Amino acid sequence: MGSFRASRTTVSGEQINSFTTSNAVGGGFDGAAKSTIHISKTNGEIVTTILVDLEGLVVSGTLYDIIGENGVAAAYITSITTTKNGIIYRAEMACIEAPAGTNIAADIDLAANASSKAEDAKYTQGGGAIALIAAGENWTAGMHKTTTAGTDFSGLVGDYLYLANGSGANTGGTYTAGKFIIKLYGASF
Repeated sequence: MGSFRASRTTVSGEQINSFTTSNAVGGGFDGAAKSTIHISKTNGEIVTTILVDLEGLVVSGTLYDIIGENGVAAAYITSITTTKNGIIYRAEMACIEAPAGTNIAADIDLAANASSKAEDAKYTQGGGAIALIAAGENWTAGMHKTTTAGTDFSGLVGDYLYLANGSGANTGGTYTAGKFIIKLYGASF
């Protein structure tokens, strides 16, 4: 393993940094092996960093169905608020460990909806659904996707953030692996 080497950076002027706690993960997603959220604000820009390990979560074989604990309500990663996340204008998702398990979806979308939904519900039903990242292919370690140009984030305030089946090409199963980092970029000044 490598080590980090300390370096010095000289900053002239003023840099303002602050941190806040995120909104809680939903009861239908707290069964993930690990889900950690960090929110930092630097000079007016707010970056919400979400680390998710899918191990132990369930996915059905239906396109757009939400990933979470089997049949449990509120299968969201977090909820988006202006006070904590700012006005979101961009999202990124990267795969750190490829999704694995029997009959699971490896094509996973990042989506939002104004309604709190359970695992096995479609994120596209009601509530003004927004597909932030539609992978369009199976995730592999090292893959990185960003929102497409023209994505409208204006309806995202107050929404819940979900991971969902992006292909419907599987029959459904439980994840034994799958790690992602998700970043939401917002501003509030």
